[in-house]
Amino acid sequence: MSNPQTSLHVLLSQIEAYASKLSSEHQAYWSLHKLRFAQALRLVKTLKRELPIDSPILDIGNSFQTLLFADGFPKTPVDTLGYFDRTYHLQKPSRHFEYDLNQAIEKATWPTPPSSKYGIITFLEVIEHLYTSPLQVLPFLKTFLEPSGFLVIQTPNAAALKKRLKLLRGVNPYEKIRLDRSCPGHFREYTPDELSKMSAECGLLTRKVEYNNFTIDGSKWDRLWDRLANYLPRSFKSGFTMILQKPSEEI
Repeated sequence: MSNPQTSLHVLLSQIEAYASKLSSEHQAYWSLHKLRFAQALRLVKTLKRELPIDSPILDIGNSFQTLLFADGFPKTPVDTLGYFDRTYHLQKPSRHFEYDLNQAIEKATWPTPPSSKYGIITFLEVIEHLYTSPLQVLPFLKTFLEPSGFLVIQTPNAAALKKRLKLLRGVNPYEKIRLDRSCPGHFREYTPDELSKMSAECGLLTRKVEYNNFTIDGSKWDRLWDRLANYLPRSFKSGFTMILQKPSEEI
């Protein structure tokens, strides 16, 4: 596939066709998040150029992006970790590590990483759903990364414009803790600065931060403020993607 733009378009069209056969809830999720899925695929394509060609990918919390990675990198192993959703079952051989990341508080529960570790771990729209500190989750994920490997995090921006405006009005912009833990909401959202500092404490280097407004949702006012944020400093946008890297040698 010589034309990266055409390649991306074809891959997204394939997943769009797959999503159209699923429930209305899955279709809505795809429509809301497909731009960030596309961004993740572009970033992973870029990062793979810095790694051995056969370096595998580990996706945390399988979803539509898992299918994109599998189709986009047919010769690359794509494994998964966390809760396994059979809606996104891969057609090619894949390993899955069943593990509740909230248990990372107990090091004794950590699954043993494979002998062949991962060049890229994607951690997309998951960290905000955890009630366990990143200071405990990130060191666990780091054990699955090969030296110089990358951890890609996508998550909402806790300091987005729409949230700042709600706070000024005395309204809590964050959702209540849900009664059903099998479908957890956002326990904690982060700013890039605090997440970068916690990552550094865990021995991970921040290579890049990209702000985005890919998932414009919520009330009509939320959507308006998200669009307005495109004309303001980037820290007002609704989400961000952070690329972390494991040092080639532990300090």
